[in-house]
Amino acid sequence: MNHLFNFTVDGPPTAMSSYFNKLIVGVGNRMVLFDVFKQKLVERGSSDKLTSPILSIHVEGQKIFITQVTQSFTLMKIDHKTKFFEVIGQDSLERFTTCACLMDGEAGLMSGGDKFGNFFVSKLTESTYSFIQK
Repeated sequence: MNHLFNFTVDGPPTAMSSYFNKLIVGVGNRMVLFDVFKQKLVERGSSDKLTSPILSIHVEGQKIFITQVTQSFTLMKIDHKTKFFEVIGQDSLERFTTCACLMDGEAGLMSGGDKFGNFFVSKLTESTYSFIQK
């Protein structure tokens, strides 16, 4: 692989994921959407709505599943008009999450573990699932 370029952000990146040939980067509790334009990265959108540092980012179609250190799971989507991330749903329990896995993005099924040795599985509510399908 050949090195293309560096890009400086506000803090250490903690998570990255591809999103329709773009790059979503978690930096602290901020998410940023980047696009490659003429051999450089250009910021295309961002979100400051998260309250806890981002641990992982999983993408399934338009749905963006975020795992936060103390807020467990958050489901977001991008409003392409305003270029901001919108919160669609959030886990009802706050947990000190250490790892996460998207099991079924279509159904909104995620699993995770916390620092107390617990393993858990969460699923989108029917109302949130219906909202996404519109």
